[in-house]
Amino acid sequence: MLTSFKRNEGAAATATPEPEIYQPQTAAAAPDDAHDREEFALTALPTRPVEGEFLPQDFVLPRLNLVQSVGPLSELFAPGAVVFNKEITLSDGTQPVSLTVLRIRKQYQEYVPYGSEETPRVFDTLDEVRQAGGWIEWRDNQRPPYSPTLNALVLVRSPFPDHPMFPHRHGEADYGLALWTLRSTAFTRAGKTIITASQYALRDGLHWGEWQLTSKREKIGMNFIHVPVLRHAARHTDEFAAFALSLVG
Repeated sequence: MLTSFKRNEGAAATATPEPEIYQPQTAAAAPDDAHDREEFALTALPTRPVEGEFLPQDFVLPRLNLVQSVGPLSELFAPGAVVFNKEITLSDGTQPVSLTVLRIRKQYQEYVPYGSEETPRVFDTLDEVRQAGGWIEWRDNQRPPYSPTLNALVLVRSPFPDHPMFPHRHGEADYGLALWTLRSTAFTRAGKTIITASQYALRDGLHWGEWQLTSKREKIGMNFIHVPVLRHAARHTDEFAAFALSLVG
């Protein structure tokens, strides 16, 4: 929401004069100059609970992660576990996690070696990748410098009663929003499944679909990793679909 603090110059002649307010003559008193009064108003608390212009970077949502055998999460959680906000184990990978995909965005992210301090570049289209000198296909058995990535906003059903990180209630269950990033093998196994459903089974809206997420250990190349297993379990009722959509509408 964008709030304007501009003066209404044209209404000055007809506006009802504001009553004088006593200002103590101390160093903390609000200045008398009109310009300074406006600046003082900008630093005051908003009159409504939430005001201002909000950008995407102002929001911090929990993340949904699948724990691998290496990396920071492996020091806290068992490999194969599905973790919420890097704090809570939702499943060890064998018990399904119920979730609803609300929005997705496909992009192309540059590959950066694990542990590197370099920030990967991200592009929205394959043309942009090619203009930057990149590609997404394997060449001469070499990993491509870019790969497709799917960023999904998901609604996760809580396996715990009355947990504060799952503030949205429907029926007898609690839910929480999270961001789930799918790249590499995760994109192939789960990302493509979601994209396909968005064009066919859930063409009328992703929020209609209930998914069950588990994981399994597979050998990819020379390494064993845990990959997501995503199954379209059911179609939501009208009531639940409306509830899910209201959280992002």
